[in-house]
Amino acid sequence: MNSMNDDSDALGACGVSTQGLMEVLPGGPLLQAETLDAFLHLQAEASLHGFSLRIESGWRSFQKQVSIWNRKATGALPLLDECGNPLDAMQLDPEKRMWTILNWSALPGTSRHHWGSDLDIVDANAIPLGYEVQLTPQEVESTGIFGPLHAWLDARIQTGTAFGFERPFINGTGKIRPERWHLSHRPSALRFESGFDQTVLRKLLANGQLELLDPVLAHFETIFADYARVYFKRNEPI
Repeated sequence: MNSMNDDSDALGACGVSTQGLMEVLPGGPLLQAETLDAFLHLQAEASLHGFSLRIESGWRSFQKQVSIWNRKATGALPLLDECGNPLDAMQLDPEKRMWTILNWSALPGTSRHHWGSDLDIVDANAIPLGYEVQLTPQEVESTGIFGPLHAWLDARIQTGTAFGFERPFINGTGKIRPERWHLSHRPSALRFESGFDQTVLRKLLANGQLELLDPVLAHFETIFADYARVYFKRNEPI
């Protein structure tokens, strides 16, 4: 996908198309071909250091993101505060609920997971028997079960030896809370970062049976600026 100038390209950037995506494993997560190749290299390198990289989430459709958003909005999925602590969604007014969801979940149509360049990863070797992965800050801090993996990834990313993967959600890159588990293949993602078409996105949201639609549309420009246009902290050309 080289252009984002027409509606079909803009829809693809919003998670409405699977064009160019490949399965990591049969029936498994989808990624862009270039991203998949880089991930397999990173996975192989990680295995030499005792880690087993597993993708918890790869490409995600617009409708899947709507489902996540709506279940958080209605209390069917946990709603977390900025520190990762659970809240009672129904005790919050609609606008506060919307801002709280945006701490950890993208507005449908703006998720980087729509691009096939981004993935959430864990170390399968570190997961205790019967443990359900939560993807919380506690799991990835230095004392968490995935702390050693992320310390290793820190070093790879800092030295430019992570096969193009970086973390887009870190301090200084928008208002989404830092997510160490979220990796983005920068060469693949750069093609999509300028691809949002606000008109197309507004139409998708209005027709997508989205919970909290009124506060979303009322604050659309702010959401778009602070939560959708999340770029890499280092913006120099590759």
